[in-house]
Amino acid sequence: MDWVRLAEMKETYPVQVAEYAIANGIAHEPAFNWWVHKVIKRKERLINKVKSKYWRTTHKFGIEVPKSVEHAYEIDRTTGTIHWTKAIEKEMRNVRIAFEKIDDVTEAEMRTVR
Repeated sequence: MDWVRLAEMKETYPVQVAEYAIANGIAHEPAFNWWVHKVIKRKERLINKVKSKYWRTTHKFGIEVPKSVEHAYEIDRTTGTIHWTKAIEKEMRNVRIAFEKIDDVTEAEMRTVR
């Protein structure tokens, strides 16, 4: 644990510090009051811009990009290919290990690993 000046924290991690101030009920204090609202508004504006850009983007490099698994399967049906189906299967194979249950591990042991 280290002591870090609030000014440095505000400059380096403005969103996290603003969210911390709100969560702990200190956003009304003079050190936070004048900038917390501005930081949160800026964060919301940036998120909204990214979301709108995401939903406007339908193609990359001339290839239609699906927005859901169902859309990916629909693209494969329409084009008569299995490219998105193979990509989904490959992704599921790669992440499946994260969801496999280990039989010889108890719940208490799992909590200590986390």
